[in-house]
Amino acid sequence: LNPISGGADKNGWPFGRALFKSELFQIIEGMSVVEYVENIILRSVERTIDEGTGEETVTVISRGDKIEIGDTHLIKIGLLTVTSRVIDN
Repeated sequence: LNPISGGADKNGWPFGRALFKSELFQIIEGMSVVEYVENIILRSVERTIDEGTGEETVTVISRGDKIEIGDTHLIKIGLLTVTSRVIDN
């Protein structure tokens, strides 16, 4: 997802390009330490900060298999939660 070296062709993740869950599966499962990915949850959020109190509010805008963004925006990965399981063979 890196705007400089990301994307399938490694020439950067384009501005305004949507993110598909299937792409994340492909990237993560391509890592040598990962055997398989069981599930990925995508959420698009909007963060606002109250100027008076400084309190941050996070609102979930969308969930699903694809995150759409504006033509002048980039995707930023926020919180990642990884759960692993050791399987005895």
